[in-house]
Amino acid sequence: MIEYLNGHRARLRERFIRAGRAGLADYELLELLLFYAIPRRDVKGIAKELLARFGSLAMVLNASPEQLMQTGGIGPGAAVLFQLFKVLEVELSSHSLTGGRLLKDPDVLKHYLLSVFADCREEELKLLLLDKEFRLLDVVTFSGNQRNVAVNRKPLTYRLLACRKLRQVIMCHNHLDQIIPSKADIRNTIIMKDILHGLSVTLLDHIIVCGDQYLSLMKHSGFLTGDTSRQSSSPRH
Repeated sequence: MIEYLNGHRARLRERFIRAGRAGLADYELLELLLFYAIPRRDVKGIAKELLARFGSLAMVLNASPEQLMQTGGIGPGAAVLFQLFKVLEVELSSHSLTGGRLLKDPDVLKHYLLSVFADCREEELKLLLLDKEFRLLDVVTFSGNQRNVAVNRKPLTYRLLACRKLRQVIMCHNHLDQIIPSKADIRNTIIMKDILHGLSVTLLDHIIVCGDQYLSLMKHSGFLTGDTSRQSSSPRH
């Protein structure tokens, strides 16, 4: 049995090296991944069961460790390997080959901002300066909470003008208690939108992060698209 497994695994690895993704079926790709987490067991049945349970290869790779471990044969080691694979894929997709982090994909942006604010013990307001390809050029940070962060127009304008490829900005900040946007959040966004408009720069969104929660003011309040009917009426502070 061990000799068969070793031969089967060697042939599958060789086929992948020779033909790449096109040379393997979906369950065989999962088999190949599972080889490294379950070294002494036939994993073909486990791979096929994962596909049957989740419906597709993409859904398997996006499943949580808890969901994966509901499948027989999948323990913590295999679940962590799958999770690590997903994290590394996000990291790779968030960088261009020419350098600079790409923030066009919403999932990549969310992952980036949750990591940026993960260790913040006070509120910070950040401007992500992007070129037309959504490549991160620079980050401007203002410390303090939303009630007393002072955005000085003149120094900020000089900083933005110095970023020659700047075409668009994502405004973001963290809350320490709850995700609900405040009147100050709305007001600061309108001010920033006005500053950027004078420089022919687009404000793409204002995003709030609170712990592992993530909220887009563009979707929540609508004021960036002209719909102000859903703006928050009660201040958070």
